[in-house]
Amino acid sequence: MRRYLPLLLTLMLWLPSAAQQAAWQKMSPMLRQLVRQPSAEPFASRSAIPSGSRSLTGTPREVCALIRLRGDAENVLSDYGSRSLGAVADIHIISIPVDRLGALSLDPRVVRIEARPVCQPLLDTVSVIVDAAPVHDGLLLPQAFKGEGVTVGLMDIGFDLTHPTFYSRDLSRYRIRQFWDMLSTDTVGSTFYVGRDYATPEAVLAQGRSYDAHEQLHGTHTAGIAAGSGYLSPYRGLAPESDICLVANAVTSNANLIDSMLYSRFTFATDVLGFKYLFESARRAGQPCVISFSEGSPQDFWGYDQLYYEMLDSLLGPGCIMVSSAGNEGYLKSWFRHEPSADSEGMFISHDKSPVLLTVKSAADFQLRLVHYGIPNDTLLLRMSDVLAADDSLLVIHTSPTDSVAVQAYPNCYDEAETCYDVELYSTNETIGIETPLSFEVFGNTAPVECWRYNGQWTTSALNLRLSAGEPTHNILSPSSAPRVICVGATTYRDGVTNRLGHWQTYWDGEHGRRAPYSSIGPTMDGRTKPDVVAPGNYVISAVSSFFMEGRQPEYGAMKWIVADFEFQGRTYGWYAAMGTSQSGPVVAGIIALWLQANPTLTPEDVMGVIRRTSRQPDPSLPSPNNEYGYGEIDAYRGLLDVLGMDGIEGLSANHTTAIIRCQGDGLSIELPASQQVPLRLRIFSMDGRQQLHTTLDAGRTSYLVNIGMLPAGIYAVQLDGPSAVKGSTLIRR
Repeated sequence: MRRYLPLLLTLMLWLPSAAQQAAWQKMSPMLRQLVRQPSAEPFASRSAIPSGSRSLTGTPREVCALIRLRGDAENVLSDYGSRSLGAVADIHIISIPVDRLGALSLDPRVVRIEARPVCQPLLDTVSVIVDAAPVHDGLLLPQAFKGEGVTVGLMDIGFDLTHPTFYSRDLSRYRIRQFWDMLSTDTVGSTFYVGRDYATPEAVLAQGRSYDAHEQLHGTHTAGIAAGSGYLSPYRGLAPESDICLVANAVTSNANLIDSMLYSRFTFATDVLGFKYLFESARRAGQPCVISFSEGSPQDFWGYDQLYYEMLDSLLGPGCIMVSSAGNEGYLKSWFRHEPSADSEGMFISHDKSPVLLTVKSAADFQLRLVHYGIPNDTLLLRMSDVLAADDSLLVIHTSPTDSVAVQAYPNCYDEAETCYDVELYSTNETIGIETPLSFEVFGNTAPVECWRYNGQWTTSALNLRLSAGEPTHNILSPSSAPRVICVGATTYRDGVTNRLGHWQTYWDGEHGRRAPYSSIGPTMDGRTKPDVVAPGNYVISAVSSFFMEGRQPEYGAMKWIVADFEFQGRTYGWYAAMGTSQSGPVVAGIIALWLQANPTLTPEDVMGVIRRTSRQPDPSLPSPNNEYGYGEIDAYRGLLDVLGMDGIEGLSANHTTAIIRCQGDGLSIELPASQQVPLRLRIFSMDGRQQLHTTLDAGRTSYLVNIGMLPAGIYAVQLDGPSAVKGSTLIRR
């Protein structure tokens, strides 16, 4: 998955006094930075600037933000040269000139303004995507449910709109209905805030690709997992007959393609516009919609996401579901808790970029100790009461001509009894703790102290073996942390793939069927259990962008993960193996599309109920839910039985039979994986639970054809009883 940059709050600590007056408490940190220094880079830290991007200089003209207003919104916004791009109740998505931000914040009709920089792609552990072929029996879905009449929406990067997986299996129908490319420079005549949209399948296909498709491949892969037809391959998505609607947005990985003068238009508020676009497209088509989102950014204690989460909540409801990947930080130490009974706790920290960002919180005073292990060692001791006593509760210390430490204090938005402290360690040498080891230590004896990592790594060192704090938990990303967004972690089954050159490729493995090592772990910052559910995410095979493949050699980086290629309409396309929660997220989205086909009015709460009742817990030793697996691994078939109300039929197995059972006119075709030595019992039930047919299949055969001409059209449950190798149920449409 991908998504927002690290919290990146505190570059503003070095900025000069504000030229504008402003109501600082109403604004999120990115907006405070822009008010203090309108010509600053739009991101609040230089670590936000993507590697290889051009310098983002110049004064951003406008910023896209979320705002809560009292009274006449139209007059409020027009008074400050702003405009509303969309609204729900009293929350608006607005475009505001940067030089009017401070004045707008002072208006008593303004309650709160939020903006956050763009997200990070969540394919950051390895550049591959997952196989749509099932890795567990619950994903063997009946022909009756392939997502027909459902919109699968994705906001991502790197879309190859021409890939044949986005046609129907027989190529008779192109399935991408609409596409908004936020990065497009073809904006003449466009009414969109950024980029332009292509509102018909013909216009989408003629466009051919997203603006970033030569450099990025993430979206082609995730869309193929959720909704690809698989085109002459086994790599079929989970909802292969659904309609598709796409938004190509801005993230750290493609920011180099954006004009620096426009960069501040791309925030999480712009992403909300993208989510609205996807849901509204489905609504116009009269279809339910599930959105798959594989991007993310850290949570925080500022309440930075309050309006964002409220906006998402307003978009979700009956037939409007959002799925988001948990993140790929489960292997990183991200949190520790220091108890008053302990002398001190800490770790060594390092990062290949400056600054390093941490947040520490407590209900009482405590101290931090930083030690640079040089010749001699340099030690800095900071008391948090001194930070609170500083102007604006901001303490900046220059530890050397090249290094600085800044600490900003503020109330915990979840618990006013606690104070939070954002710590930024800055060096003009760019790296932190690599050439010269650096330790971070917490002292406190009156209340617990908790610490969160936002970037870099926490490690141990022989220089001080006592400093080994940190657990790989508390690293779920936003918006997966939102209460009504379904957060998806990853499980692992494959340990590698053979690529098209015949070479074995492997990166992450993990224990078969258990949580993938990279899959992020809860809880959220306010203590809620996340993820909600998990799905296969290791070495998933799906579509790769033909535009990305152009001009790259087979041994180049990501090209080594292409498992097969083929020609279609004069272009070379491929199938690509990748892993991450970016891959498990669209698996779950595709399955929910199948459930929405069965019941288009499902709400997020309904879907969570299905997940709670039907998921399989990979680690029975853990409670359900838990912060590694949520309610467990999603089971498409058991969930479908639950949605249809057929899970209560007496004698109907919750597991899918290994037999292949299909309707063929008035006949029911049954193919067994091997002949059975005993007769089999076949029963067919209608959706109201009544048995409609009961017959016996002779032993010693592998195929049967049973007459069902007496059954009216509809959906039925078929139960096959016999040896455990074939016992189970499936659904058919007559």
